[in-house]
Amino acid sequence: MFNYQIAMYKYKIFESFDNELEIIWKKTELDKDKIFDTFDWHKSWHKNIGRLNGRALIIVIEDLSNDSFKKIIFPLIIKKYFFFTILEWSGYPFSDLNSPISNKKINQSDIDYFLQILKILKKTHEINIFIAINQINVDFIKVITKTKNFKLLNTSCHYFYNFKKEDFELRKIKNLKYVIKDIQRQKRRFEEEISFINNPKDEKLKIKIFNKLIKFKYDQYDRNKSWNYLKYTNYIEFLSSQINNQNIHLSALLAEDKIIAVHMGYLYKKNFFYILPAYDYNYKKLSVGNILLLELFENFKQNLNTFDFTIGEEIYKAKWTNNKNQAYDFIFYTDLKGFIFYIFMLSKKIIKKSNFLTKNIKFIYHFFKK
Repeated sequence: MFNYQIAMYKYKIFESFDNELEIIWKKTELDKDKIFDTFDWHKSWHKNIGRLNGRALIIVIEDLSNDSFKKIIFPLIIKKYFFFTILEWSGYPFSDLNSPISNKKINQSDIDYFLQILKILKKTHEINIFIAINQINVDFIKVITKTKNFKLLNTSCHYFYNFKKEDFELRKIKNLKYVIKDIQRQKRRFEEEISFINNPKDEKLKIKIFNKLIKFKYDQYDRNKSWNYLKYTNYIEFLSSQINNQNIHLSALLAEDKIIAVHMGYLYKKNFFYILPAYDYNYKKLSVGNILLLELFENFKQNLNTFDFTIGEEIYKAKWTNNKNQAYDFIFYTDLKGFIFYIFMLSKKIIKKSNFLTKNIKFIYHFFKK
């Protein structure tokens, strides 16, 4: 833990989730409405995932220039990639909506001070590059995009439904008209009786739903040849630790007594976060994911402010939602090694977009691996 003060600012670095940090963080998060801004979520992530991949470095900045002190928290982690030292946002791959946690609007002076801290960290911790993914704080983005050595890597859409903006019944007969018709048609195709389980309290049932989620999701990642983090026990342990989180929400669709679709998300301050949907692939043609999704909307339409699909540009999200904004992935390099890492990231992005290059690089990789 380190203390520094420059001009009308001061900052402190925490390398653990101790009691002092908890008090500061929980006061700062009071008016935030995203689960990914909370101390408890980041502490749990670090316990199960972060500490195995790097070490925590949480920066707390205070602006002392007026009577109402501004606090800004940057939840970060230091990781090593070959000979690079990387400062990343904590929470990957589960934190979909990331932002500095502040009790006031972030301005140019705040970011200038943060960049000064990064220069100090270059000397004290040999930081070469700062990586921030899925950033949604507009004030933060507007300011940091103007800085030298800032490079934008990617933008993506963040879709969400605002229940206050529109009556969901209108959505059903307009944008979702054909989706609803298909759901009704698919329901008629079932020989079994289908039912909906909404956030059960029974521990055995919760564990049963969770185990199905892991199985369905594991199979999905393998089918799609995606990175299957569920092959690593610490990722499953993190998800398992969330079952008893007071904000977790589990749901399932049943055909008779058989679970055929599941979802695990968060319900926080009248906002629902749609995080991990999965379904039995044998029921793919019966749109069981959409059936469960409609049940969730029907369940929440009277009592919530938003239904948040978080990050991802899937076409179905645009149909179900009435709002969107941008999220940003960017890097800030502090030295030549950081610039080299940026070129590496840029090359990786180009290769990923080329099916031909990706296919041949994978072939070469597996050939030599043998």
